[in-house]
Amino acid sequence: MQEKILAKLQNNTFVKLFNTDSENFNVIKNIYSKPDLIDEKIFEFDPDKKLESDEWFFVEFTQEQKEKAITPFFSLFDSSVSGNNIEKEDYPDVTAIFLGKKDSREEEIFLTRIFPRFYTVKKTLITWNREAQLENKSASIDFNGILDAYWDGEKLYFQSYADIKPLFEGIEDFYRVATEEEKNDFLEKDFFESEDITKVKAGKRNLRKIAFILEQIDWDNQEIRKQYIDYAKQYPNVGVKLSETEDKMIIDNNKDLTGVLAILEERIYKTPITGVVKEAVSTINT
Repeated sequence: MQEKILAKLQNNTFVKLFNTDSENFNVIKNIYSKPDLIDEKIFEFDPDKKLESDEWFFVEFTQEQKEKAITPFFSLFDSSVSGNNIEKEDYPDVTAIFLGKKDSREEEIFLTRIFPRFYTVKKTLITWNREAQLENKSASIDFNGILDAYWDGEKLYFQSYADIKPLFEGIEDFYRVATEEEKNDFLEKDFFESEDITKVKAGKRNLRKIAFILEQIDWDNQEIRKQYIDYAKQYPNVGVKLSETEDKMIIDNNKDLTGVLAILEERIYKTPITGVVKEAVSTINT
């Protein structure tokens, strides 16, 4: 597995901090450890929820979202890319420092947000070592090693949305929920049937999914619609109900809506050995 300690800059490029064979690399690497992600301590991101100090939010990306938010962090893992070492002039522009790990099947990110206040310009200090002394300190970054975000290859975990928002492109999709008008616009698409859309009381999780899906699907493309219908037929356990003509999905309540959204997000798959139908959270390129 490749391991790199990199910095993200304000212009959304990445530079290497330490070579893997350096002592500094191992010092930084050993600072990071996986957070304690037990079920009772992790929650799907909800802007209205207040976390305890040992609790974490998580978000699950579609493949398209992952390519925008996560894939750039591994851009320097391509063996064809050389150089890209940090330069002196880069230090004021560092927005994050992270340990990345990646092989053909797994990937991880341990990330620390670097705020402007963490950057120290060159200064002269008066220190004490048996007597007063002057010490010249060059420009530097105060690295505290606090884990602000952790990517386990499937979910992105964090404790403060405000801290990570500037670092992961598209993360704001998880903050916005569909308005009542957008929800009704979605349900009134002629791809769906509903006895009474006012009875479909979507929760915040589904409203966030609707806000994203509305902008992603070409609703007039009949071939794409047919592919979604075939996909729903392939996984009947999801519970998506179809019209008599089998060209529309039926949404009469929030349970129906949840199943339809799972199909539209293309998250359903069957495990190759046991044949168990599961809902994926992301796809890792191999």
